[in-house]
Amino acid sequence: MNSKYLLGIFTTVLMLIAISINSESLADETPDVAQLEKSHKQALESGDMVTAKKLESEIMNACKESVYETIFEEENIKLMNHVPDVHGDWLSTDKSIYEGPVGQTNSYDRQIDMKMSDDNIMFVAVNVGPTEYSNGGVKVYYSSDYGKSWTRILNLGSFRYISNISLLVESRLNLNPDSTRAIVFYTSSSNSDFDDSDLNFTTIRRDGGGFPVGNNCFTCSGK
Repeated sequence: MNSKYLLGIFTTVLMLIAISINSESLADETPDVAQLEKSHKQALESGDMVTAKKLESEIMNACKESVYETIFEEENIKLMNHVPDVHGDWLSTDKSIYEGPVGQTNSYDRQIDMKMSDDNIMFVAVNVGPTEYSNGGVKVYYSSDYGKSWTRILNLGSFRYISNISLLVESRLNLNPDSTRAIVFYTSSSNSDFDDSDLNFTTIRRDGGGFPVGNNCFTCSGK
């Protein structure tokens, strides 16, 4: 057999082996986007913004490589490869603020509200759904460590039905923690269909003191 022919076959085999090894190497180097997203979230929660920024850049680069074109109804559409979320929506390190029923109505969608004060205190207000003890209620929590731990400062139960809430946080002087107040506006009614609803408010200091409740206005049915 011709030596040049054998040399050509040998060279071709070597090239195929090199291509196979290179393909396996590239596959090993493909970034795990799901793992990058998990690490990015953990970095944000721990306050490591340098690592979070680096991971964000890696995620963007990985996503760019996963974009491809397809034709759907004669139009070119950019699609992103779907990365299944094997870790779910929550991490084991995520903090639970409130566990229980949350108010839900067809017409009003704000049942939870969160605000941060000027002195970096986080507040969360929850419209508590009906229980065996009350038809509704409002709970307010605060966190002074950016959500790592939470303290309940208000537990307002009501025999009336509550349909919607809105939270404000105001501070007269950041150097005086007692001047920071959480103000919750909410609508309530004696009926589950929320006819004859009243607009009410309650306000409380972050230390749990100074707790007035009031009524802003009320309307007649159909108004």
